[in-house]
Amino acid sequence: MKKIEEIDIGDLRQAIKALNDSGLHPEGKMKAIGVKQNLIEEFTRRFDDIPEDVEMPKLAVEFYEDIYADELEDEDEKEEKTDEADKTADETDGAEVGPLSGEVEDETDVDMVDQEEETDELETDPIDDEDDPEGDEKLLIETKDEPETGHYDKKTILQVIKHLQPAVDQHVLFTPEDIVAYNGEICMKYPYFTDMNCAINITDLYKTLSKFPADTFQMSFDKVKNEMQITAPGVRAGYVSSPQINLIDSLEEVIDDADKINWKKLPSDFLHGVALVHFAASKSTLFGTSTCIYVNGDEIVATDRTRISHYKMSGNMGEFFVRADHIKHLEKLEPTGFGLTSNWAHFQNDHFVTVSFRLMQGEFPEYEDLIDYSLSDSIKLTKAFENMIKVAQTMSKRDSRQKIYLSVDDGKITCKASNDRGWITTDTAVDYKGDAFTFIIDPTFLLEAMKSGVTGMGLVSENALALEAENFKHIIALLAEKSS
Repeated sequence: MKKIEEIDIGDLRQAIKALNDSGLHPEGKMKAIGVKQNLIEEFTRRFDDIPEDVEMPKLAVEFYEDIYADELEDEDEKEEKTDEADKTADETDGAEVGPLSGEVEDETDVDMVDQEEETDELETDPIDDEDDPEGDEKLLIETKDEPETGHYDKKTILQVIKHLQPAVDQHVLFTPEDIVAYNGEICMKYPYFTDMNCAINITDLYKTLSKFPADTFQMSFDKVKNEMQITAPGVRAGYVSSPQINLIDSLEEVIDDADKINWKKLPSDFLHGVALVHFAASKSTLFGTSTCIYVNGDEIVATDRTRISHYKMSGNMGEFFVRADHIKHLEKLEPTGFGLTSNWAHFQNDHFVTVSFRLMQGEFPEYEDLIDYSLSDSIKLTKAFENMIKVAQTMSKRDSRQKIYLSVDDGKITCKASNDRGWITTDTAVDYKGDAFTFIIDPTFLLEAMKSGVTGMGLVSENALALEAENFKHIIALLAEKSS
């Protein structure tokens, strides 16, 4: 456990915000951490007003000790803390924390004996509605023996399910603190308090909630019937938990192995590099590492043996292979940290949402000589060229893939595309006097590359063409003959 003086105010503010962003209904929030909603909101309001560079206020220390530290301490530490608390109980009784300064003010005008008697009376007498207008105290008493039930927000649950979709294999796993999706290749973990352990068919649950008439609902798990139950005025539903609940035990390395993950800061341009490079990877799983992006130190590389993309990052990430069509899902996560274990690459954002990708094993072709070149007869990619590509793209999709044919001849570039329903040809003038050549390219990639700074292309050999931008190179094998 961190010492109090080592706690970072930014990290603590982030933890509080993550709790408030968890999507739990106010009643669920109170159940999850055992404090009233208005206290959570007060803590958040105060921390948002505290500059990053100020000394840790007493308010933050008490919040850390009361709510978070207990989760991190072992039993010996808790016993020591309890003993210390008993010794200092008389000294702290009756004190209150100032708004931001953390100063303690003595309530000298309060009769301590009367205060103790009043406390005893509250413990035995029924709770008066006037003293508890929001029903907070009643809720805690009524639900303290029902740990597997709570109130939840429909919109947030639907958003979480949609976010987890790339990793879903029919079911999602509800654990007490997370919702997890796992399909054998991708694991996504979204922090969310439910106090349940079950595996629910995601299609059934999503369809029901999409048509659900209420914005909030009660959700619980009936152990006898082995089903998750959701309830709202006029609606009740139950979903049988699948035997795939056993998957939770098999995912120790992926979701419960946080101590083994050495989290590091993700290079700020990693996602940008992935966006540019992943187009060059093969779509066929028969080609092993050709379906992957290869991270090699500060390089991101991908190739399907007819083209290769290379990006130079601002930081070093080690060496590993990840399927390109998997890792592209990182874009919406906006990760800031990463870590590697023996079989997985883990990524996490500032809200502690984690995505893990199974690593592939193998070797990568030698590529150093391919990217060591200088362009000759560079062709400038103008706005007219970009518009030509966009027009051809309208007919480029065939068998779920996009491709266009580009032919470069004396003073002109011709672009052709076709599918089962038709074809299109367009051209534009270009300042080029070199040898004629023809190549195939994904129009989506070409437009994305131009957005990222690619403004020219040129021959690097009689068999290859290159596109270039800052820190990025893409080399394409040329066709033996012009497209007819």
